[in-house]
Amino acid sequence: MIRCKECIRTTAACILAISLVFSNIFLSNPGGSSSGSNGPSTTMEKVPAIVQMRQQHLEHVGMDLSRSFPEVSYKKWCIDASLKYEQNKGEPMGLCYLKIPRAASTTLAGINKRIAVNFAKRHNFTQSCIRHDGNVPGFYYRRRDPLSFLWTLVRDPLSRSLSRAASQFATTPDMLADPGSVMSVMQNKDLHYGGTSEGRGGFQLQYAMIQVSDESSAWHPSQPANIIDPLGLQERVKRVVESYDFIGTVERMDESLVALQLVLGLDTTDIIAFSSKISGIYGFRKKQQNGRRKSAACVKIQSYQPIPAVENFTKSDSFWAEHYGDYIFHAAANASLEKTIDRLGREIFAKALVEYRKARARTMKQCSPVFPCSSDGVLQIEESNSSATHLKKVAVSDVSMTSSRHPRELQRRTEHHGVYTRTSTMRVEWAHVRQSAIILSFQGPGATKASVVLSGEMMIATSDKRR
Repeated sequence: MIRCKECIRTTAACILAISLVFSNIFLSNPGGSSSGSNGPSTTMEKVPAIVQMRQQHLEHVGMDLSRSFPEVSYKKWCIDASLKYEQNKGEPMGLCYLKIPRAASTTLAGINKRIAVNFAKRHNFTQSCIRHDGNVPGFYYRRRDPLSFLWTLVRDPLSRSLSRAASQFATTPDMLADPGSVMSVMQNKDLHYGGTSEGRGGFQLQYAMIQVSDESSAWHPSQPANIIDPLGLQERVKRVVESYDFIGTVERMDESLVALQLVLGLDTTDIIAFSSKISGIYGFRKKQQNGRRKSAACVKIQSYQPIPAVENFTKSDSFWAEHYGDYIFHAAANASLEKTIDRLGREIFAKALVEYRKARARTMKQCSPVFPCSSDGVLQIEESNSSATHLKKVAVSDVSMTSSRHPRELQRRTEHHGVYTRTSTMRVEWAHVRQSAIILSFQGPGATKASVVLSGEMMIATSDKRR
C-alpha cells in the first residue's frame, strides 16, 4: 500500500514536470522562434491554439496551487481599536487588506473600513475593529499577529498592466497613441507604480509576497522569452496563497465579496461596493501647471484599447514569460474561490449572492449625489456648489430620518467611524438626503476626497479617492 502511494506521487510529479517542459517549449516559445525573440509568434494562424494551450496550462497549474479558505470567528480578527497601541511593532493585528495598486484597491480599501466599523458597532465595541489597508506590500505582514485576517483580490495581469498605462496618461490621452510611452509604463518596475516586477514573476506576485524572492529569480531580460525555474516559481505562488486567509479576483468581484462575507460572518451591507473609477463616466481632475494645480477639467474614464504595436507586445513570448508568476497567481486565486464556494455550500452561496446584488441595486437607486462633472462631461462647479448649499440645508431640516444632529456633527461622527483619519482638516463639501439615507462628501488636503452613505447609525457604502 505504501509503495502504491509512492508510485502515485512519483507519477504525479513526472506528469507535472512534463507539463512544465511542454510549457517552456510550446507556451513560452510558440511557433519555434528562438528563445531570445522579443516579439510575437510569426505564424498568426497558431495564436488561437497557443492561447488555448496557455489557458489549459493555467487552469491545471492554478488548481494545483489553490486552496479553500475556511470560515473564521470574529474573535480572530475583530480586535477593538482601543487596543491598537498594544500591537507589537511590526506585528499588525486585526482586519488586514493588501492594497494591490490598479486592482480595485480604492474600492476594496473602503470595504475593509466599512467592515471594521459596522461589525464593531453591531458588537458594541467602543471603537472600530483594528484594520490595516495602507499602501504597503505583503512583506509588511510577514510577522502579523495571530489575531489577524489577511485578504486581497488579484487582477488579470494583462488587464492590470493596461490599466496602469491608462491611468498614467489619464490627463494626456494623446500619449496612449505612442507605443513607446505605453510600453515604457508597462515595463516600469517601481514597487507601487510599476507595470511589472524585478524579474520575480510579475507585479502582483512581487507585491503580495510575504517572503520576497531574489531579483531575476523568475525572469531575466537577457533571455526574455524564458521562464527561469518554473517549478520554483509555482512553489512561491503556492506559499503566497497559503499565507493569506482569503484571496479572490477582481474579475469576479461580486462572488469574491460574497465569499468573503460568508467566511467572516458579515452582513450584506458590509460589502456593498461602488467603484470609484467607472469606465464611461467623467471624473473631476485638476491639471498640473509648473508643478502646481491650476486648472480643472472633466476627464472621461475609459478602458484603454491598445494600439496594434502594444497589442503585439502583450501577446509576445516575453510578456508571457515575464508575467508568468502573475498569471498562475491569478489562476490559483480563481481556483481557490471555486473551492471556497464549494466549502461554503453552493446553495447557501447562491442565495447570498442574489441578496447582495439586490441590496446593491437598492442602494444605487437611493444614492444620487451631484458631482462637479455632468454625465456628458460638462464642468458644473457652480451648480454643484449651489446644490451643496441647498442640500446642507435640507440635511438640517430633514435629518430626523437618520439623526437629529447637524451635518457638522454627522461629519464628526463619520470621521469617528473611520472614513478618514485627518479629521481636523476635513470639511463637508456636500450633503444629500435621499429617502432613508444621508450622503456626505468631504474635501480634504491635497484634493483628497471621501464620501459616506449613512443609514441610521450604520455606514452602508463608502468611497474615497486620492489623486
